[in-house]
Amino acid sequence: MTRHVTLTDALAVVDRNARLVRDLDLLDPVCQRPRARMDSANRLHPLHDGNERLSLILVHVHYAMNGRRSGRMLP
Repeated sequence: MTRHVTLTDALAVVDRNARLVRDLDLLDPVCQRPRARMDSANRLHPLHDGNERLSLILVHVHYAMNGRRSGRMLP
């Protein structure tokens, strides 16, 4: 069974990376669309800064939650 990144998981990523959420209502759809997560985060801009970084990290988190490796994480 595939596990998906939840809003709580996404907020934990945002908090660990010291980012400010611009609109929480825009962050929730990013989690609801697992196959289009990167596109959603880049287009909706739920954060003040770091939207592209968030989308990449959430994809890595999704793979990790499901026991898969997604390659080397960026610094």
